[in-house]
Amino acid sequence: MDAVKAVAPLLRTRTARSPVTSAGARIAVWRGIRLRCPVCGGGKLFRTYLAMNSECSRCGVRFDREAGLWLGSMDINLTISLLLLLAPVIFLPDIGLQRELLTWGAASVLVPLALFRFVRGFWIALIYLSGGVY
Repeated sequence: MDAVKAVAPLLRTRTARSPVTSAGARIAVWRGIRLRCPVCGGGKLFRTYLAMNSECSRCGVRFDREAGLWLGSMDINLTISLLLLLAPVIFLPDIGLQRELLTWGAASVLVPLALFRFVRGFWIALIYLSGGVY
């Protein structure tokens, strides 16, 4: 027991326990979408637009764990982007092939880029709720 107390101050992170209530789950997801730490709600997830912090500045919970952690967020981003880009295709008038290629080409880059941070915040909240954030 004394050895654990001696090592505890040396640890930079703590174990985050996910909430078991539906209200706690909603709060964690809302924090993630707002780009805040899903554990404490105070620390920021991103230090720049595309670069994520490795740990929360307030509670010390680590966000990055292993390679392949963000594969789920990429899948969600791709699915939402496809739905947003392909759903309006049915209702759009014919504007010419060149203009359509330019429009859809630009949108296929800009829409996933705009969704990137929010989907990643949602994904880190889901990982926290499953007990994977420590």
